[in-house]
Amino acid sequence: MTQNRLIMRCSISILLLFFVGQLTAQSPTEETRGANPIATNSDEALGQEISYHAIIFAVEDYEDPNIRDLEHPVTDAKNLRDVLIDKYGFESDNVDLLINPTESQIIQSLDAAVKTFTDSPANY
Repeated sequence: MTQNRLIMRCSISILLLFFVGQLTAQSPTEETRGANPIATNSDEALGQEISYHAIIFAVEDYEDPNIRDLEHPVTDAKNLRDVLIDKYGFESDNVDLLINPTESQIIQSLDAAVKTFTDSPANY
């Protein structure tokens, strides 16, 4: 597997895991029957504001000739960004969209996100 393909799969996996995790966390289950549980020992219970963050990678042009370019990933990524902001309450400043990022840009973006979230007082 080429390095570009591996990066693409990892990026998509990270985004999908984050996005699906948010959707399933908000879905009512048989157990709750649509009721909202009372927050305990969480940011909401402690009076801290919860903010959602996303990094979206849109790779349309691959340098490796063995990887077929995708159709409309930039448009899809922009639409996903809009959905996160308009339908799921993400602040626009908290949704990063990287179009055709290099490997180093992807790593820098993920490193910055890790640093931001591990340095935040809300995480302690």
